[in-house]
Amino acid sequence: MFFVLWLLTLVKSIYVPENGDDWTLLKPETVGDVQTLPFRFGLVVSMKDSIEKLQVEENEPFESTSVKTVACGDESTLSMSLNGGILRDSNNRIGTIVSNRQFQFDGPTPQYGAIYANGWSVDHDGDLNLGNSSTFFQCSSGDFYNLYDSKIDINCNEVNLKVVGLIDC
Repeated sequence: MFFVLWLLTLVKSIYVPENGDDWTLLKPETVGDVQTLPFRFGLVVSMKDSIEKLQVEENEPFESTSVKTVACGDESTLSMSLNGGILRDSNNRIGTIVSNRQFQFDGPTPQYGAIYANGWSVDHDGDLNLGNSSTFFQCSSGDFYNLYDSKIDINCNEVNLKVVGLIDC
């Protein structure tokens, strides 16, 4: 019985483009406060709660946000924007959690079966959140890692995704 209810909940919460589903409604029930950042940014994957906070002295537009770390960005840097809870990369693809719980960018609309495509925010520690959670999982996939919103394997490590303001250097 529990499995059937879980499956029905899952089926209701996935994106089916052919049905005309509105992907902007694919978000967790609760969302964070800061859902828009006025600058481009990158992410640093860190073991849960391991990066010390760095202060940025009078560097607009960062000083009025929880983002306190900056880095140089160029065309090889994964650059993102956050507007109204929707995360996009520099190619205008949408940050999504797909059916296997992986965090990836798709576009111009999310892929079939996407679970979340909205509800991104930045918390007071400068961590990227999905809903009210800043916990993600880094899981080995051969000689590289993928990111997930759930622990999908015993060999996954709990991580934070620190928002880093990107500047031209």
